[in-house]
Amino acid sequence: MILFIFIAALATAVIIYSYAIALHVCRPKRKIAKKNPSNYSLEYEEARIPVSKKTLKAWFVKSIYNDSKQPTVLMIHGWNSEKSIFLKIAKELSKAGVNSLLLDLRGHGESDNDTPIILSKMIKDINAAVEYLFTRDDIDCDRIGILGHSIGACAVIYSSGINDRIKSVVSISSFIDPKQVTSESLSKTKIPYWPFIPLSFMIMQRWLKIPMKNFITENSIKLLNQKCLLIHGDKDTVVPYSNLFSLYDNSNKDNTDLAIAENTNHISILLNDKTINLIKDFFSESLLFSGLEKDLYENRKAL
Repeated sequence: MILFIFIAALATAVIIYSYAIALHVCRPKRKIAKKNPSNYSLEYEEARIPVSKKTLKAWFVKSIYNDSKQPTVLMIHGWNSEKSIFLKIAKELSKAGVNSLLLDLRGHGESDNDTPIILSKMIKDINAAVEYLFTRDDIDCDRIGILGHSIGACAVIYSSGINDRIKSVVSISSFIDPKQVTSESLSKTKIPYWPFIPLSFMIMQRWLKIPMKNFITENSIKLLNQKCLLIHGDKDTVVPYSNLFSLYDNSNKDNTDLAIAENTNHISILLNDKTINLIKDFFSESLLFSGLEKDLYENRKAL
């Protein structure tokens, strides 16, 4: 009897500890933006987007050209990040004639918490943001692009493969397998692999309600038919840039380009002028214009 109680108590302790590990992994460290678009002389609106009884906060940054309905790019940050990380990119897109929607995912920035934060919730957040854009009558809903960074890029690739309202995609520093990245991160801690890590993944799997293998990015990218640009920094120690080639190998190469951002790491790539110009030119070509509008854009580039 004593042995049975001991085994039951031990099993309970293992499950509780594994649950705590899973919860820790799925609870991002919240950061609040220290700057907003006005610091970059950008005209913007604050947006509140409902999703699953929660509220997401976003900035809708306007193109400097208001003479017609303009295309819009939705921007999705990575883990432990927030929307202001894209302000420099949004400024350049605004000058090119493209609006931006900078979103705080659940549990990040100013958006509501909803722990555990998992990929399936991020995907729902993206879908809610796209729905929000379709409620606006001042943009061209036939020209919506999306950009994601790190795990945000994984969510963007998955979402775009099942949402044909998104017309072009930029993935920055995406990894090919979220489970593998999480496992490698946990392996660097002092947590014994067995039995805690497998149990933690079982708990996370229950939260996802979708098989983890569905979120392997090198699989989900196969569903993309949109024009796509894959970018990765060659100094990235968080997600090695070998992931870039795995993604490209599994992509629709007729619609996909890849670029290595030299001398940039996992974060500095978002602030690098060459990377930003590459993103601006990609969205300008894939979303901006035909005929007279394209001529206007070429004239703007020459100024």
